Amino acid sequence: MSKRRGQRLALLSGFCITLGCTLAVLTLTLWLMGTSSGFMLASMRRYAPPETTGLYPEEYEPVARMTCDYLSGKNPVFQYERELPDSAVFPLFHSYEQAHMADCRALFQLDRILCIASAALLLLSAGCALFTKNGKETARGMRWGLRMTTGAIALLAIWGVWNFDGLFITFHKLAFTNQLWLLNPRTDLLIRLMPTPFFTHCVMILAIALVLTQALLFAFSALLGRRQPEGVSI
Repeated sequence: MSKRRGQRLALLSGFCITLGCTLAVLTLTLWLMGTSSGFMLASMRRYAPPETTGLYPEEYEPVARMTCDYLSGKNPVFQYERELPDSAVFPLFHSYEQAHMADCRALFQLDRILCIASAALLLLSAGCALFTKNGKETARGMRWGLRMTTGAIALLAIWGVWNFDGLFITFHKLAFTNQLWLLNPRTDLLIRLMPTPFFTHCVMILAIALVLTQALLFAFSALLGRRQPEGVSI
């Protein structure tokens, strides 16, 4: 491989390392928040107490577990049925709430695919960077990637602080092809279980994970970009 081609490959590899790592952290964090019953249970208890949801305290754990199992694909049905004194059962979620969660599960399955693809991109890019043995150009590519990803994160953060409701609504309009996400807290348990503060909490965790990732990538690129003797591999 010529020196110029090697430099270009190292530059592209560095850019893809940043992009792949950022996307992997983003998608993995989303997946864990939606499929971890412990996180879901703690968040529901914190932001959706029994006096607002109408659930009994002992019902939170099975509802949280059912929700996570459904989003992860382990449970084919999104529904929780309360047993009544006469041994009858009463379903707590309406059909349109179930339809909306089906859309959410499809998004989580897409998130899982993107997570795997991002991890593959990261590993492939790291392998190419090692092959080129050009730490300075790899670091330069990483910095280009950091400018793009950090800029996008900053813009979304500013939008979220300035108008979180607007960001939230825009996301739903882009992610869903219907208006089933427009639920009524007076009649629909799903929105009472996951009110706006619930999602604000999730966004804050996601933001922290991304900021830490960007900081670590910046530190690694700075270390990698130090002058190296000719022929020494990274």
